[in-house]
Amino acid sequence: MILRQIKSLLSFSQNNSSLRRHLTKSAIGSFVLKVSATALLFLTTLILARILGAKGYGAYAYAISLIGLFNILVLFGLPMLATREISVYNTHSKWEILKGFLRWSERFVFTNSLVVALIAFIITWILRQYFNHQMLLPFWMALFLLPVLSLLQLKEASIQGLKRILTGQISSTIIRPVLLLLTVGFLYLFKYSITPSIAVGINAIVTLIALLVAFFILVQSLPKPVKFAILEYKVSIWIKSAFPLLLSGALTLLNTQTDIIMLGAIKGAKAAGIYAVATRIATLIIFVLISVNSAIAPTIAELYSKKDLKRLKNIITKSARLTFFFSLPIAIFLIFWGRFPLWLFGKEFMGGSIALAILSIGQLISASTGSVGLILIMTGCEREFTLGAGISAVANIVLNATLIPFLDMNGAALATSTSMIIWSMISIIMIYKRLGIDPTILGIYNE
Repeated sequence: MILRQIKSLLSFSQNNSSLRRHLTKSAIGSFVLKVSATALLFLTTLILARILGAKGYGAYAYAISLIGLFNILVLFGLPMLATREISVYNTHSKWEILKGFLRWSERFVFTNSLVVALIAFIITWILRQYFNHQMLLPFWMALFLLPVLSLLQLKEASIQGLKRILTGQISSTIIRPVLLLLTVGFLYLFKYSITPSIAVGINAIVTLIALLVAFFILVQSLPKPVKFAILEYKVSIWIKSAFPLLLSGALTLLNTQTDIIMLGAIKGAKAAGIYAVATRIATLIIFVLISVNSAIAPTIAELYSKKDLKRLKNIITKSARLTFFFSLPIAIFLIFWGRFPLWLFGKEFMGGSIALAILSIGQLISASTGSVGLILIMTGCEREFTLGAGISAVANIVLNATLIPFLDMNGAALATSTSMIIWSMISIIMIYKRLGIDPTILGIYNE
């Protein structure tokens, strides 16, 4: 039933049959991959939470969240830029520039990752007496994860820019979570001791394997003319375009990780662990949105470059309705019966049920507004995206700092949901002003 609905909601007229088939296949495939990845990550989180407990899992989640922030600095906004630019270069057969972009972006990200990891280690080593030892060791281990995670995201974005939507997600949605689950499950089954640091180390190793697979897929996916093209670089243009994406990416991650980081800093590892599990469960609401985004990102860039606003509007409207259609029942279940999935992780995690309900409401509202952030970036509106993300991030930090001391994890959830809604509303206004398109579920579809 779900797959039929995706196909129906992404269908187009006969004149657009080629685009329809591509988007339908990509959306259905992305949906299946995201469902699989979500299930695998859910099981892995379940096992880790039971092994490590709320406090131990909090230290693990805290380290991964911090690496996520550093990862934004390392990537410099290049994954989104890669999907957009490679799609355009491929459409217009600019093989020399495409090859140059791939070479330059790879070296840039790798060098950045080493520099950032080294600086982070030196600073935390010098100031180690001021940090919680239980939370510091997993962070140091997570620094090994930084370069491989950054390169993996860049490679997959490049593959998707070539319209290999499904193969561009295999490494992160199947290979990485499968290996992580199998490894953690094996250690759990045979009662091997797992600490937060060991869990992070396992994550780094399986991510490296996933990166090697993604590199192979990218090489195989490149059009033949690229392999024989002479390198051509547009570094100044790429950096100029990537800088707003860096800011927007950093602000985006601040909006998604500020709550865990500030909650851990103010209330400790246990509160962060319970809240991290609630956050993981709440993201089930928008996994359809993520799947659809992966399918339509290069197509949005292509249609906008061709000024085909009618088809662009239709894709945006149908994708918004698709995401809301599947997000609603999940959100309703988590709002009213969220204690049950939390209980699976252990009784101490059930204390996050109110936070989960608040997060679910925020995610549902976000899903109803459509792929607003993606639309702004894929249509060259990086500055508008950054402005909205910046306002939201400031609101998020202020609200978390104000509410967490009084409401604990419920305050973090309320702050995050509020800032998420603010960001969505600002993005809707900007898209309508720039493109004349209503990106929400209320948008009008024209055959």
